[in-house]
Amino acid sequence: MLIDKEDVHDLTGFLRTAQEKLAESDHDVFRFGIADPASSCEAYPHQYEQACEAANWLQFSHEQSIAYYHDLDYGVFIASIPAAEAKRFVDHVFNGLDEQQIEDFHTTFAAYRDFNGSIIHAANKLFLHKNTLQNRLNKIASVTGYNPRILKDYTVLDTAFTLRSYLKQISPSYRSEKAV
Repeated sequence: MLIDKEDVHDLTGFLRTAQEKLAESDHDVFRFGIADPASSCEAYPHQYEQACEAANWLQFSHEQSIAYYHDLDYGVFIASIPAAEAKRFVDHVFNGLDEQQIEDFHTTFAAYRDFNGSIIHAANKLFLHKNTLQNRLNKIASVTGYNPRILKDYTVLDTAFTLRSYLKQISPSYRSEKAV
């Protein structure tokens, strides 16, 4: 939608009303990504891309149903990476691993991340002994070359897992290069 800010003073309220009306007839959740205001017609293609990136991030993250592009944080970065480059990065990080190995590593990594690096809490979430979780983290490090306990490596792994999940969302046929 192209909306003149002079016509709608409460854009979020307007879109929430539209969501309610659409949900009544369709029973689906509609997500709205809102671009930065355009200063001219020439800016519309760029603004359209911003709105799509914001909407794609909302669809992926399930954080909310309306978001302004300028309010996105990690989503700006993830949604703006071309799919081919994101796939190249993911394939580089998980080189040689099959889909099941990546999924298993992701489960371990996600628990570790969700509990802010707490081995005990992450192990409890996964119903594991803390030594077993430590062994799994060590295996991630030895197989990928990226140690989740080293901040720089943690960031690479977190980005690779997020990009992989995002690619699977926007392209359901996505598979990593080495998948069986």
